[in-house]
Amino acid sequence: MRNYFNILLGILSCVSLFACSDDNSIGNSPPLYATGLLLDGDGISKVGFYCIEKDSLRHFNYNDEVGYAPKTKTIGDYSDMLLCISIHSWYYSDWLSSRYGITNEAEKEKISKLKREYYKSKSALLVEDLDSFANHSRETVGRLWPAFFTAYVNGEVTITCDKPLYGELPGTNLGKYFDVISSGGCLPVGKESTRLLYHFGQKLPTDMEELFPQEAWLQPYYELHFKEHPSEKYDNLTLHLSFPMTIEHSLDYVVSQYNGRDYSRYTETVFEADCPINFNWD
Repeated sequence: MRNYFNILLGILSCVSLFACSDDNSIGNSPPLYATGLLLDGDGISKVGFYCIEKDSLRHFNYNDEVGYAPKTKTIGDYSDMLLCISIHSWYYSDWLSSRYGITNEAEKEKISKLKREYYKSKSALLVEDLDSFANHSRETVGRLWPAFFTAYVNGEVTITCDKPLYGELPGTNLGKYFDVISSGGCLPVGKESTRLLYHFGQKLPTDMEELFPQEAWLQPYYELHFKEHPSEKYDNLTLHLSFPMTIEHSLDYVVSQYNGRDYSRYTETVFEADCPINFNWD
């Protein structure tokens, strides 16, 4: 059965995982027993780009495709809003039988073990860095495992507007005018050879170019804030997000390895999303 995922299954809670705090940081990540596990990039179905009213955050579910999040909001002014990038994904509850037709329990256990080993090998540098930070810090976040997809930035992430904003012509990349908040705790890059641009315990960058460098590992949710409010006022405008990715089809790769077959596990795509906003200026 195809279900929109609360990925890492009982591990991720959409409400608590991405609850926003008063200091504009994003809340807790999955607990320690998830350490080393990743989310299959092949599960990514779309990228959502949403305006969220600050007094309505309790209604926001980062993987919501039909409820509150996609609705066009009417807000009083720029101070009433924040923006969210949500990487939507799905999950097969019994992925081996549903997706690959594998029903033998012994075979399923062997493949599931290969999957766990592959993810933990790929994330070993992060686990080591997290352990080091946790051993030298009393901060709770140092003992929690963040959610990362096997999906990576593949080019410039851009935000444009259909109207002049910040004195810039429509279609100009406005990314430099936003702060981007991530719950990652670290910033890994590299689809093959992983390195950490920022370690656990270090303050992550909020500049879009710095947070989304080439081959940066991706998370399910990012929160965006204006660095300063635009001077232009419109009855409505539409912001547009372009998000180029390299998708690693990690489950397909693991099953192919189990069957002794070669598999080219990467594909490239660009996700596009519009965020229409209405204004009711005082």
